[in-house]
Amino acid sequence: MTACPQAMVIGIGSDHGDDRAGWMVTDLLRRRCPETVTYRNVSTPIDMIQWLEAADRIHVVDTATALKASVLRFNCGLEHHRSRIAELPPSGTHGLGLNRVLKLAESLDRRTDHVNLWLVSGRQFLPFTAVSQTACEAIEECVRQLIGELLPRPKP
Repeated sequence: MTACPQAMVIGIGSDHGDDRAGWMVTDLLRRRCPETVTYRNVSTPIDMIQWLEAADRIHVVDTATALKASVLRFNCGLEHHRSRIAELPPSGTHGLGLNRVLKLAESLDRRTDHVNLWLVSGRQFLPFTAVSQTACEAIEECVRQLIGELLPRPKP
């Protein structure tokens, strides 16, 4: 099987507990998905701007707290999803939040309508802590869902 052309997965993270989730998702996908998918790990959302024009479909994975599900997906091309992203408080080590980065990208004439944001549930973000069981389960669920997006569907 081959992946759809021009797909990229960008993991946002750090070495602080559950904040590793974005990086862990890209690492697991790299082992399980076709080589035609491109993977990048960045430390802050602002770092993803340089990659927004590098693929036809971009999947950004980050960790968030207080999610109503273990994994949430937002399509940045849909206004009601952008409204929900705008409600997410920036936190952790990332400084500039995802919504502000998306707005900045648009002000620089970069497309964002092809970006899907995947949020993985996390609980602990202290330095030198392990990834929580909650985040590990959410990471596996995110990988499972992303594989469904990245691999072509069989024709009936």
